[in-house]
Amino acid sequence: MPALAALTLLVLAPLAHAQDTKIQYGGSVQADIRFAIPKADRFPLPWYAPQPDIGPGIARDELRWTNKLYARTGHFGAKANVALVLPGYTQDLSGLQDMTQRPKVGPVYFEANELYIEGYDLFPGFDLRVGNQVVDWGAGDRFNPTNTVNPNDLEDVLLFGEQVGNLMARADYTPKWWLTFTGIYVPVLRPALLPASAVYAFANTDRLPWYDENLRLRVQAENAAASQLFGYPTVVAGTTVQLPDVAPRNGQFALRVGALAGPVNVALSYYNGLSDTPVPIENHTTQTQDPRCAPFGGPCVNGTLDNQVTLGFPHMQVIGLNLEGDAKLGYRLEAGLFFPERTPVRITNGELSLGPVQRPAGEYPYPSGQAPLAVDGRPFAKWTLGVDYTFGKHVYANVQWVHGFPGEFGAGDWISPGWSVVKGGVTSDASGTLSCALGEDGTQCATETLRPREGDFIVAGIDIHLLPVQALLIRLFGIADLSGGVTTRWDEASGSRVTDTYSVFDPQVFSGVIYPEVSYNFGNGLELDGGVLLQVGQAQTQFGDPQTGGSMVFTRAKFSY
Repeated sequence: MPALAALTLLVLAPLAHAQDTKIQYGGSVQADIRFAIPKADRFPLPWYAPQPDIGPGIARDELRWTNKLYARTGHFGAKANVALVLPGYTQDLSGLQDMTQRPKVGPVYFEANELYIEGYDLFPGFDLRVGNQVVDWGAGDRFNPTNTVNPNDLEDVLLFGEQVGNLMARADYTPKWWLTFTGIYVPVLRPALLPASAVYAFANTDRLPWYDENLRLRVQAENAAASQLFGYPTVVAGTTVQLPDVAPRNGQFALRVGALAGPVNVALSYYNGLSDTPVPIENHTTQTQDPRCAPFGGPCVNGTLDNQVTLGFPHMQVIGLNLEGDAKLGYRLEAGLFFPERTPVRITNGELSLGPVQRPAGEYPYPSGQAPLAVDGRPFAKWTLGVDYTFGKHVYANVQWVHGFPGEFGAGDWISPGWSVVKGGVTSDASGTLSCALGEDGTQCATETLRPREGDFIVAGIDIHLLPVQALLIRLFGIADLSGGVTTRWDEASGSRVTDTYSVFDPQVFSGVIYPEVSYNFGNGLELDGGVLLQVGQAQTQFGDPQTGGSMVFTRAKFSY
């Protein structure tokens, strides 16, 4: 038995002594290499800002050995799904001494999304499972707003919504063959796994993350004045993630009832826990005196205003509905109604000295007298509505309407207004900007490009199976962001702020994904595939945003046994 398989057997050892034990073993070896497609403005941070380290130009180079082992005897069973991952490139060598350490030069790590024990029919109709596991409740294809028990695995963009296993206890009671009740308890939050490019999510300082528009406009004007007039641009110097305390009050639980109602599978669920993706809860600004100039005779700065952002995980409750059926045309509806915790952002600063502006250390003087909200507590909905159809034996098509993308959180859509800032700044001249900053009102200076906090997307794909044994698969998959957006600005002619609304296909707000892939199955477990992931759009759009990681060419080889 291979060494890794022997390791996974440890969890099953107590079952091995029983004579009626049934053991199933399998696995795969996969080589995966991807190349980033360069883009001139892919990471458009200014020269004076800290530049995030997002890894090499090779987007991925790894070898993955996955072992799956399942054993059952009588009323008890256990499962292990463990992968050994060998990255192909070395990172974080701080000195020659690191080159003498094998873990530094040749890193390796384990993934164990499934590692649990379970009991069947402990009493009639009652099953219990304890350990590391993934609970997939959603009816949608890859986009599942009701899959809230496990954190999202967004590290690999090609997985499109896989989830990370975490430790939990799950109980299922099936009094009738068509009816199941499920209860789950997760004692400790495991946050979402994000891609390396996620550091760009908070690197653009014009994307102020709170709802209070008056405060946003004021801060846009103040930041512009500090940079343009006094030589102190604002940067994000770092982020701190504040995990919730390991305490019963931060435990997560979920309930679900599922039934087969004629040709339709229907399920209702309830979740009480925390968001796996953090939001800003604190922002502290300090002033750094560091005069320097850009290379080749570029502009100069006197220093920077350094923001340290603290991120936290708001509590939330989710009521979920899943419907799916197949009446020649397959259909599915998955919807989640979210009740988030009201989450303010505390803004503080050290002592600041910017020309005539002297601000003592302390909390920011909010116009409303209260800290702004990163999550305003209003309920919001996410859903996936999809249909699929198989044409003959060789062609499969799937179309979905996705409302609310992974990572989007908070009220704001065409049902209930609420905006995310994707681009900000000022339209005023230097004297006007200074006047706005000193007057503590950015109404006549600031401009913002906004998109709904919960967007709308069309996801469509087609699979074509060719050759007599359907060994060749040609796939074309795409996503179009149809959320639209607006720009707000001061209009001198009318003497008021005006809103310019963009059509959903305007380049200022439109973006998309094009994903062609070709796969060939040689039989006997060997499969090769390759393709291109193209993310198109300007830097302020959903898929053109630097935090998505950009476009890539990928190749994979996999042998299953």
